[in-house]
Amino acid sequence: MRRWLWILFVAACGGSGDGSSTTPPTDGGADASHPLCVDGRSVDGAYPKANYELAILGTPPDVSFQSAEGTISLHDYFEPCATQSRLLVVRVGASWCGTCRWHLKHTADVKNLDVGKRLEWLDLVVANRDNDPPTLDDLAPYRALIDAPEKLAIDPGFQLGPVDPVRSPLPLFVLIDTRTMTVRNYLHDPD
Repeated sequence: MRRWLWILFVAACGGSGDGSSTTPPTDGGADASHPLCVDGRSVDGAYPKANYELAILGTPPDVSFQSAEGTISLHDYFEPCATQSRLLVVRVGASWCGTCRWHLKHTADVKNLDVGKRLEWLDLVVANRDNDPPTLDDLAPYRALIDAPEKLAIDPGFQLGPVDPVRSPLPLFVLIDTRTMTVRNYLHDPD
């Protein structure tokens, strides 16, 4: 198992590690006082009002992606009333990318870790095998590369790319806290 990935997920799920967590505590109950909670449940379509920023500790804008089942938006993952923080793992890749293919084939390894139950996965395809903008027809072959698929969509505009200011090689992992929708960390082209 790639140790870096496990350490990254544990660090992202457990706060900043220096005692100054930017996310709500994960040992308490739901934040029923949150303005986007009604009767202990999140308001459908709600999303934090913030100065949106694609950066660590920033809140990304509520971007949307096309999937075979319809539109997937970041607000679909927002859980301000959750009793425990979860981590949205947005994995951005392309069919032609060898490192991307390796990660897709080893998704179950991460899901089987103790922290795996607190992870939500969204795979985004930014290019097809010919490095052309992806279409919905490219999703089925891409899904076949994933050993434990969850949500999958196309992102021809590479909307989350700016979270990595140097635009490094794929794959790009963007880790978002679902209670606050803040970017906890990102990682690109891991070895």
